[in-house]
Amino acid sequence: MGAAFIAGALILSGSPSFAQTNHHPAVIKKTSTAKRASRAKRPHFRRRPHFLAFRGRVNKIDQATMSVTVGKRTFYLDSKTKVFREKHPAILAEGKLGEWVTGSFRKAEHGKLIANSIYFGGKHGSKARAKARANKPRAKRRVSPKARSEK
Repeated sequence: MGAAFIAGALILSGSPSFAQTNHHPAVIKKTSTAKRASRAKRPHFRRRPHFLAFRGRVNKIDQATMSVTVGKRTFYLDSKTKVFREKHPAILAEGKLGEWVTGSFRKAEHGKLIANSIYFGGKHGSKARAKARANKPRAKRRVSPKARSEK
């Protein structure tokens, strides 16, 4: 009885058919380290620069070296750096000491911090932010159902 059951199970299960699958176990792609190295040399496989955010108060603006010091970090401007004030293009001379500034930067190979964008007054501008705060109604404090039932 047991042998007949096993034989019936084998007949019903059938043999696997490779024509119905897309997987071919004989073909295995391996990427060698030499191929990966050659990919890295091609321009379309190079990594894009990764930009990091910064924010804080302006401590120093140096026109000669084209740099802005925010906190303890100094960000240098290059030809690709975009400078804004109140959502409009600006120049570095428009920045003021102690003013709120936000932006993004990348780390250069030699350790300098190169600014990608600088927003004097913040990205949305200090005037716009103050106006939005003045017009915004204060939110009511929410009380949990548990706290309501205890009252």
